[in-house]
Amino acid sequence: MRRGAWFWMVVPALLAAPCGATNFTVGSVSGYPGERVRIPVGLRTDLAVTKFDCTVEYKSGFLDYDDVMGSAGFKVDVDTPYAGRLKLEGERSVSGDDSVNGTVATLSFTVSPGAAVGTVTKVEVPSGTVYGGGSSSNAGAGAGTVTVVSAPTPLPSGPPPTVDLGMESLDRIVPGEHAVLNYRVQVQDPSWEGVPADAYIAVVPPTGGLLFIGSRGRFYEKPNPIVRNLEIDDLDGEIDFGPMPLEYPTGVYTFYGALAWPGMNPLKTKGRITGIDDTRFELLPTPTPTPAPTPAPGP
Repeated sequence: MRRGAWFWMVVPALLAAPCGATNFTVGSVSGYPGERVRIPVGLRTDLAVTKFDCTVEYKSGFLDYDDVMGSAGFKVDVDTPYAGRLKLEGERSVSGDDSVNGTVATLSFTVSPGAAVGTVTKVEVPSGTVYGGGSSSNAGAGAGTVTVVSAPTPLPSGPPPTVDLGMESLDRIVPGEHAVLNYRVQVQDPSWEGVPADAYIAVVPPTGGLLFIGSRGRFYEKPNPIVRNLEIDDLDGEIDFGPMPLEYPTGVYTFYGALAWPGMNPLKTKGRITGIDDTRFELLPTPTPTPAPTPAPGP
């Protein structure tokens, strides 16, 4: 595009923008059914505003008005002509020539208990007037939204579960023998039942390094996480890792087990629900067959 054409397109746009325009602003928030939410109503202006009045419109089937609190030195009175409409009048209780840019009132609403999750409803200031310096002027409209979200799951109140690991098989085995891990999750408090959790088993082979086996499940009386394609159908049981292959390195194998918050790192304290428990076994070399004794030569 030619520079001259760009210049003539931009200049009229700049000239059309009103200098010192005053507008109302309305914040956007989210809340679950039955929750009380606070929505800021503000002014964007270069004027030293001493008073304002405006109307606020909202959907009464989704929001119930509670109260209003003034900000930035404004004392705010409210009139409720009918459900879904408020009339605000604010007067600044402190003197000064500084302009007002920011929140002048905070409205409190309760999200209707019957509001459907996912609903988005508008809170709007369609019109208003500001006063200052012996004159008044109209203020532009502003709007925000309230999004209805799901109520948070309450955190458990009692002590967290514990994880206990042990070897069901012998603690010293040879290639070809099965390594069988015994696990037990002890739920110490009913408030933990139904809480989402990730289960992790880590194995440290003799050569070092962590080999993670993860599972996802929920804390019901019979969770159903999957560990390495093996189904855990109770809070305690066994995991048979099969016969140990001949090519596996000999030495000590250590198992570690823990429950973690969904999607969080079990190696970090804040990511874990339980402590880390461990157990181990030793893989021995394949025994060398003892040669049969050579029969003594005959007489």
